[in-house]
Amino acid sequence: MILHGCIPVIISDVLIMPFEEQLDWSTFSVRVTEKEVAEKGRLKEILAAISVQDISTMQQNLKLVKEAMVYRLPTRKPSPVTWKRGVGQGNAFDYIMRELSAKVVW
Repeated sequence: MILHGCIPVIISDVLIMPFEEQLDWSTFSVRVTEKEVAEKGRLKEILAAISVQDISTMQQNLKLVKEAMVYRLPTRKPSPVTWKRGVGQGNAFDYIMRELSAKVVW
């Protein structure tokens, strides 16, 4: 649904999201704790409290990262890994290759 501009709502206290080392998920998703969801009606309150401007900003950021969620052949040679790399660079294959290269001990 990210490809269609739907803002992800992550309901978890401990879930590790894909490519967290490269993507700042807080700029294009909403994270809600399990406790907040357990409280009757709290999720609806939290989502309703998000401003139209924040929604628009998150949707613009989704456009930058959507390729990271699509698996295609490499778009280019994987580049060196840096901390919190800029968003929108390549597709899921590229992100995976950068994640793997960060784990290689040379």
